[in-house]
Amino acid sequence: MSLYQKLQEAKSEEDVKDAYIKALGLKSYSKNLIDIQTKEIWFEAKDTAKHSTYAMFTQLLHYVQQSLNEGEYIPPFLVVMDTQKAAIMKTTDALPLLSDKKQPIKWGKSASGYTQEALDVVSAYIGTYFVSFKIQTHEAEFINTIKNAIKNGDIIRTQITPDNLKQVFDKWVLMIGMEIKGVAKEDYALLFFADIMNDGTVATHDNLPAQLLHKDNAPVFMLGSKIYELGNKEGNRQFWAIYHRPPKSEYRDYLLERRDTLIPIEERSFKGAYYTPLNVVDKAYNKLTETLGNNWGLRKDIAEGKKLLVLINPPYAEAATKDNTVVTGDDNSENKLGVSKTRVAKLMDKQGYAARELFVQFLVRIANEIPTATIAMFSKLKYVNAPNFEKFREDWNSKYLGGFVVDSKSFDGLKGNFPIGFLIWETNQEAKKRYRIIEIITDVLNKNAQPIGEKHFYNLPNAQLLSNWIKRTKANDVDAIPLKNAVSPTTNIKDVRGTKWADGAIASMICPGNDLQHTSLTALLSSGYCSAGGFFVTDKNLWQAAIVFSVRRLIKPTWLNDRDQFLQPTKPLSEEFKNDCLIWMLFSGSNLTASANNLKWNDKTWSIVNHFIPYTEAEVNAPERFESDFMVQYLSDKILSKEAQDVLADGKKLWQAYFARTDVHTVRDELKLNRADVGWYQIRKALQARNSSGDFAPVSFKPFEEAYKALTEKLQPMVYELGFLKS
Repeated sequence: MSLYQKLQEAKSEEDVKDAYIKALGLKSYSKNLIDIQTKEIWFEAKDTAKHSTYAMFTQLLHYVQQSLNEGEYIPPFLVVMDTQKAAIMKTTDALPLLSDKKQPIKWGKSASGYTQEALDVVSAYIGTYFVSFKIQTHEAEFINTIKNAIKNGDIIRTQITPDNLKQVFDKWVLMIGMEIKGVAKEDYALLFFADIMNDGTVATHDNLPAQLLHKDNAPVFMLGSKIYELGNKEGNRQFWAIYHRPPKSEYRDYLLERRDTLIPIEERSFKGAYYTPLNVVDKAYNKLTETLGNNWGLRKDIAEGKKLLVLINPPYAEAATKDNTVVTGDDNSENKLGVSKTRVAKLMDKQGYAARELFVQFLVRIANEIPTATIAMFSKLKYVNAPNFEKFREDWNSKYLGGFVVDSKSFDGLKGNFPIGFLIWETNQEAKKRYRIIEIITDVLNKNAQPIGEKHFYNLPNAQLLSNWIKRTKANDVDAIPLKNAVSPTTNIKDVRGTKWADGAIASMICPGNDLQHTSLTALLSSGYCSAGGFFVTDKNLWQAAIVFSVRRLIKPTWLNDRDQFLQPTKPLSEEFKNDCLIWMLFSGSNLTASANNLKWNDKTWSIVNHFIPYTEAEVNAPERFESDFMVQYLSDKILSKEAQDVLADGKKLWQAYFARTDVHTVRDELKLNRADVGWYQIRKALQARNSSGDFAPVSFKPFEEAYKALTEKLQPMVYELGFLKS
C-alpha cells in the first residue's frame, strides 16, 4: 500500500506519523513535543490538510528558536507534512530570520499557539526556501528527496531522464503549462523543452522553437514573436524545487527527439478508445524501474547489443469464429473481421483459440522475431489463466518478473468491469530451460491507480477446472423447446441449441465459461437452452449440478476476481454441504425451472414440466396434482441442516401464499400460470406483482430472505475452504 493510500486511511495524528516513518524507513527516532525527531530532521505532522505549509513551518520554527536560545542541538533539515502534502527546507536557510536581534519574532505562548504576526513574518521569509510536494502525485519524489537529504546532507532535486520524461511532462503541464496565459495546448511540449533545456539563465541549445526568458525577475516564454506570461508563479517555483535542470548532457539530444511523443494532458484526440490514463502510465514506469533498474532505454540496448525491452499496449480485437465472421452477442461485444486471417495467426495452428486474439498475436510475433526480448504489456489476463489459452502457455517460454493489475474502469471506453494487467516478462524462446506460468503475484491498483493490495493468479491444467467435473449427458432424439428464459421460447428457428432432450434429464443448466465473469449467466431451466454453454441435469448428476450452480453463484463477481477460475474440489464434500447447495439452488433467483402449457415455437405447441418442487400438493394447498414429485422423493431420505430447514420452511409459506389467491389474467398470461406445478420463478414474480398492485395485503419476503441469507453466509467461505476457488 502506498504512503498516500495509508494517509487517506489515517484516523489520528499518530497514524499519520507512523505512515511517514514507515515510508521513509526511519530507524532511530523519537516522538516528543516535536512530532518526530531524528538526528538529521525534525518533523511536524498534522492529521488533516487544513493547515498551510507556512503555518506548520511556523510551529516547527518555534521549536528551533527555543533550541537556539537554549544552546541545544538543531538538525540540518526541517520537514512538515499532513495527509495531502509535505515540504522540506534546510534549517540554515531559516537561521538569518531566527537570529535577527533587531526584530525578534513574537511567537506566542506555545508552538501551536503562534501569533498572526509570527505567521506573517515566517511566511514572508521562507517562501523561496522550502520544497513542497503533493503526495498524491509526487510521493516517490518526496521519499527520494528525504532519503537523499539524510544520506547526503543536501536537498537533491530529481533528474529528468528518458525514463521519466513523460511523467515529468505531465506534471509540468499541471503545475506550469496550465498557468501560461493564452498558449495553445498543442504548444505545451515546445514550451516544456524550452523550460527544461535551460539552467534558469542560459539555454542548452540555440535552435529551440521556443525560448525561456525573464521579465521583471519572473519567467516568461517566447514562441514565434509572442510572449507568454505565467498567471501564477507558485507552481513554477514548486516544480523547479523538485526537479533539476537542465537534464544531463548525455540525455539532452535524445530527449529533444522525443518531443512528438508528448501530448497535452487533456488532448483527447490522440488518446483513442482505450487511452491509458496518465496515473496508470506513471505506475507502469515505476514498475519497470523497480523491476529492470534505471536506464532501460531501447536505443542504448540496441547500440550495445543487449536484450530488448518491448513495451506494448496492443490494440484489442477478437475473432468470434475460426473463419472470423462478425458475430454480435447479447452483450453487444464486437468481434473484428480479419483477426484470425493475419500472417501471424497462420503461425498459430497449434495454439487453438489463442490465434483469435490480436494481442496474443503480438506476443507470438515477438517470440518469433525477437526471441529474447523482455516484454512489458498492458492487456487482459486471458493469456495467464484462461482455459482457452492453455496451449499458448505451453508453447510461450517466459519468466514473470513483476507487474500490477488495475481496474478496467481506469480506462476510457471500456465496457465491463475486469482487471487490466501490466505484466513484465523475460522471454527466451531459444532456451532449453522452460519457464511455466504456474502462479504470479501482482500489485493491485484501484481505478484511481492507488495501491490496495496484491493478487495471485494461477495457471492450472484444464483437467482441474470445475467445468470438467461433471460428465455431460449426451442428447437423445426427443424434441425439446429451446428457452431463453423461464417460460420464454427463443424467437429464432435456425441454428438453435437446446432443441433435444436427454435420457433421465430433469432440467438443463446454463453454465458458460469457467470464471467469475460468466457466473451471472448461471441458471436452471425446465427445457433446453437456446444457446451454447449448458448441460443436462439428471437424477444421477443432480448433487454435482447443485454444487456447480451454488459455487458459481455464491461469490459476488468483482473487477478483481473477474478472471478467477473455478476448480474441482480439493477436499471431501460432506453430505450436509451437498444438501445445503441443493436447497440453496432450489431457492435461488436463478432457478428458472417452471411449468407451462401452450408455449409456441417453430409452428408447434409445447408444454414444460417442473421437476423441482420440494413440497407435496397437500403441504402448499395446491388445487391440482403436480405432474412430477421428483424433488420430494429425492429429498425424502436427506438429512438437512438447520439453515437448510429454515429456508425450506419459510419457502413453503410463500408457496402457500401463492395458492391462497388467483392472480389477474395479465399476470397469469405473462408468467404462463396455467398449471398447478409452477416453479419458484413463477411464484416469486406472481407474489411480487400482487404486492405492487396494492389490491391485497402484501406478502412479506423478509423471513425467507433472512433464512436464505444465513444459508448463503454459511456456504460462501466453504467455496474457498473446499478448493473451488483459490484465495
